[in-house]
Amino acid sequence: MAAAAVPVGRIFLVTSTDPKEKLEEELELHGQLVKGIAGNLSAQDVHDALTSAANISNEKHEQVCVGLLYIILTEPDLAGRAFQDLALITRDHFSIILTKCNIIIIEKYFKLLDVARQQLVWFIGQLVGAKCVGSNQSCVYLLKNIVGGDVSSKNVWLADKLLDIFIEHKALLLDADNIILCFFVYTYLRLICDHRAPKFESMRSKEIKFCVSLLREKFVDCCLLGRDLIRLLLSVARIPEFEAIWKDIIHRPFALSPKFAGLTSLLQTRTQRKFIAARLTMEMETKLSFLLSKVKFGNHKRYQEWFQKSYLSTAESQTLCPDLIRYICCVIHPTNEILSSDIIPRWAVIGWLLLQCKSNSIAAECKLALFFDWLTFHPERDNIMNIEPAVLVMYHNLKHHPATSITLLDFLCRIQSKFYPNSEQVIRQGIHNAFKLLLDKRVLPSLAPIFESNKLDPDLKVLVKSNFSDFLSPDLSVVGPPAQVVVPPPPPPTTDRTVTEAIVDLSADDSGLDDKEPVELPSDSEEELTVDERPSAQGTSAAAISSLLEEVTDVRSKPTKELLVYPVIESVPTEDVNKYLSQLEPEIAETVKQLKSNNLVNSNPVSAYNLVERIADTVVSSENVERDAFQPLASCLVTLLAANLQVPVMSTPDDNTLVKEEPEAQLQALFAKPLYALFKVMCANFNDTQPLSNLVAEMYDICPRIGYQMLLFLSSSPDASSRYSIYGDIVLALEDEIPNSLVKDMALCAQHDMKLFLILVPFLFTNFSEDVMGQVQMTRLIVSVIDPSQLNHLLNLIMLDELEMFENESLTNILNQSLSWETYEQLFLWQLIAAHELSTEFIVPVIHGLSWKDHPEPMSALLLRLKKEKPTQEILKHIYCRHPKLGAEKEDKFCTAVLYYWSVTCSPQLAELTRKVISGTTTPNQKSSSPASKLYPGKNNPTLTDILRHLDRLRQNVDYKSDSFFTQDAIKEGLKFAHLNIYKTQRSNFEDLFALASATDSGDSSKRNSRLKAKRKKSTSLSSDSASEEDTSPKRKLRKTTSRLKKEKTTSSSDSELSD
Repeated sequence: MAAAAVPVGRIFLVTSTDPKEKLEEELELHGQLVKGIAGNLSAQDVHDALTSAANISNEKHEQVCVGLLYIILTEPDLAGRAFQDLALITRDHFSIILTKCNIIIIEKYFKLLDVARQQLVWFIGQLVGAKCVGSNQSCVYLLKNIVGGDVSSKNVWLADKLLDIFIEHKALLLDADNIILCFFVYTYLRLICDHRAPKFESMRSKEIKFCVSLLREKFVDCCLLGRDLIRLLLSVARIPEFEAIWKDIIHRPFALSPKFAGLTSLLQTRTQRKFIAARLTMEMETKLSFLLSKVKFGNHKRYQEWFQKSYLSTAESQTLCPDLIRYICCVIHPTNEILSSDIIPRWAVIGWLLLQCKSNSIAAECKLALFFDWLTFHPERDNIMNIEPAVLVMYHNLKHHPATSITLLDFLCRIQSKFYPNSEQVIRQGIHNAFKLLLDKRVLPSLAPIFESNKLDPDLKVLVKSNFSDFLSPDLSVVGPPAQVVVPPPPPPTTDRTVTEAIVDLSADDSGLDDKEPVELPSDSEEELTVDERPSAQGTSAAAISSLLEEVTDVRSKPTKELLVYPVIESVPTEDVNKYLSQLEPEIAETVKQLKSNNLVNSNPVSAYNLVERIADTVVSSENVERDAFQPLASCLVTLLAANLQVPVMSTPDDNTLVKEEPEAQLQALFAKPLYALFKVMCANFNDTQPLSNLVAEMYDICPRIGYQMLLFLSSSPDASSRYSIYGDIVLALEDEIPNSLVKDMALCAQHDMKLFLILVPFLFTNFSEDVMGQVQMTRLIVSVIDPSQLNHLLNLIMLDELEMFENESLTNILNQSLSWETYEQLFLWQLIAAHELSTEFIVPVIHGLSWKDHPEPMSALLLRLKKEKPTQEILKHIYCRHPKLGAEKEDKFCTAVLYYWSVTCSPQLAELTRKVISGTTTPNQKSSSPASKLYPGKNNPTLTDILRHLDRLRQNVDYKSDSFFTQDAIKEGLKFAHLNIYKTQRSNFEDLFALASATDSGDSSKRNSRLKAKRKKSTSLSSDSASEEDTSPKRKLRKTTSRLKKEKTTSSSDSELSD
């Protein structure tokens, strides 16, 4: 008989015949050590005793910390006191403790006893509240242990507790890293689907409120999830709160964020692999990895049964299948060696998972997960390994499981027109790109076995012919031209259908595996979380954990594309004008006929100009102001004025050099083109432009080039008050926002005409300053498209006061957002900033997000800027608050370098300011007077420990050269103040630093005191002489001061010998 599970420890559950966990033995041993030290002492005496023991050696420090962790995990009544002792004793920011906790979470979480599991989650919550570095990643590891499709009490308890932690410390977690936000949103959007039962109603309501609040407040940050955010939102689309979000996504994207460019833009953004892997536990990942890298094809059945028994045995667990399929497609990418071996291929496992689906709704979700990367596939942006399994599933299952292949092909045909009608052509292009690349890379020699199979029913054959005629044999292709795959201009958002309704249609006609079951959109879909590279579930070392932490905390992991997708260069669309004439008013129709006759726009521009002006006047006086009514006229004008809309406007195609002064005559000739007659009439009637604005908006939808040409015309308008009003009316007609529209127009202009782009930049920052100044995407656009010569041109404009791109209040946000930009973009940005007269107090806060390894560009630029500045109290606060990341203390000397330079060039000033900052640490509630401090609350108030660490590093790095700084009366006074107010347990860490404050006060000889006074006078005299030479360079001052310090050191040594 099998041995019953009997707990033989206080942390992990093991059977009575199994040996005790080595980790628990270690924890228990050190826990007994701590209990022995504590004995029956009072709380204060226990703390002093533990501190003394921890200070003996690094090894003893680790043992005491681990022992306190054991007490926290096993004794809830003593956990609060043990945490306080641990917070005061630790010298490594909980690094050792977090490593132990992460090993438990990743490798042994499911072996924890109930008390230990509850205490572990409580402890992580306390670390988050204490702003412990690395605690966010521990939350991510705990999120991985929430099993999808599992509604057991322990699993629901973990989801509830982690949600409470995030809600309680929401501000701290959001300020720390937007990646953490994405993991939480990804997880709980998925879990909402599992908690449908009435008993989970309160839990489900809390999850819905949580997800909706984050999506509303931080939608752009949530968009880092990429296209899988859309897939998850589909699964909850029938919940009223999410239905409202869907309406905004489709009809009013700007309501969510001015930076959100719409559903198609998000679909074109790849989801990072760490998010896709995030909804699978570490054990699931290990088993799938083993199955797809070690098991031979033919011996796989028992392994699949083993996996099914472990994770897919209940009805609720079926919702895990879409997550597994998504993980296999996007995360597991076999090597060429595995692909050429007899290891079970990915398509076989996915085919098996499809057969596990017992309902049409889950089957529809699995198909969407399988084909989701196909919808907007682009060879340069997406990975062929993400789409390869789907086509192989269809190909290989035709023989033994034809129903699977047929339903997949039917799904692929229908999804093109029914997923999102507004982007039908984009989706058709994506699927066409996918098939073309699969053929080019010889994944399949031909698609004929799939598209021309005799197992397809007649209706499906018709669908295949209408959608994939390009890939059929000539004799089977449909009559007429092949399916259009060129993406046309964006269609007007007039549809009332939602993506959710489209998915309902897809499953309604689906010949799924259970035809009798009613078809419905699954109100719940799922996904799981992890990291790209994962530690082995067996034998994870501390080094592996540290490496894993670095990967999760890498805030520079960028989305593959900017959320705002810039338009691409395309030809001006033209149509048959005659078919629209009957839809026009008689007077306008007659004018259009005259404009069309004899190609008047090219043959006689003056007459064409007058005719367009007549049309515009007629529209202005029109009583019909509905935008849709102008669609036929807009199509006619775009076709007839195509010659005016060709690019470039100011440049030749191969000439993107600097813009030169344009003669007035040249601009007048440009504005004599018929297109500009529309803009002239708008400017003349800017108080009543609604009908004409609707017409131009319809033309804009067909050909977006009109946008930047209108901006050019407005830049020459003598009436400055009308410029903003006219452009704003058009944007309002487009149902967009001015900042977003300006970025789109300028992005298109940069692709078509760089000279015009450089003309418009100063115009926008002068006349649309509220919409572009401080706008991150506009700034990114400018630095991403200019070259060095064009940068020099902009710098000249700034120096001439003809261009102002930045203001103090928005500068910090731009700098923080720029940390993930390309190197040359950041370098250009810092040069543009340097040309402005901006306060450094608004620039220096960016140091809180800088890493020596990941952000060399801003660190170098900021270092050089601070070299030219004199220290201020606000700047010093930010510098003293910054500390290098763990493991980078030796390489990251940014703050030490700045402090050293100031200690040499302006030692008295630095000493006095440091004294003030030290004295101010006792009044934490005092608000900073600097406006920049409002942008970083809590990040410009250093603690005594922060300041002393920086001063101690300065002392260690500069050797004798810092004597002039540490001998200042102000710094000695500050150190004495710090010595009196710092915790006694931390004084020993700064003994050498405090010794500097008392060294010059301990002499007995009056002779020595007189010499010291003489040296102070001499130092004051030298400082006065140095101050009088204001034109002397800092480098020369540095040499003179260093020489003086050496001389004083020699004199001091002689005096000491004489005294002896």
